[in-house]
Amino acid sequence: KDRAYTDELLAADCNDSITGLDINATAPVRIPIDDIHEVLRLGYSFDTLKLAGSNIWFSEANQIQFCHFVQLILPAPASGPYPFIVLNEETSDYVVDLDLSVDISVDNITLTKRGKGGPKLEARIPGSVNVTNP
Repeated sequence: KDRAYTDELLAADCNDSITGLDINATAPVRIPIDDIHEVLRLGYSFDTLKLAGSNIWFSEANQIQFCHFVQLILPAPASGPYPFIVLNEETSDYVVDLDLSVDISVDNITLTKRGKGGPKLEARIPGSVNVTNP
């Protein structure tokens, strides 16, 4: 409970940094279990529009693949020569299937007269644009 931690998101090989994509960490959430234990929940967000330029996007599989490295640390005492102690560390590999398809259909296109400004193109787009990120 109340331990310090370090974490890092890496490319799928668990060695290289993630490139071409800004990853934002959300505030960690600590959920108490009892007097000495808690669950540490870490979260991240990124702009899906920039995925194609990153080294974690695999377009042939429609997947992002990355690695998450976390260390639970007992900090070094303020008055002693001892360094911090790594209590536990975990490396997790993630493969996430993403459907980033966009379905757009346009119908009823008409050209109408518009005074001095010339013709005006009108298009009615039925429904809405749907982007699905399962």
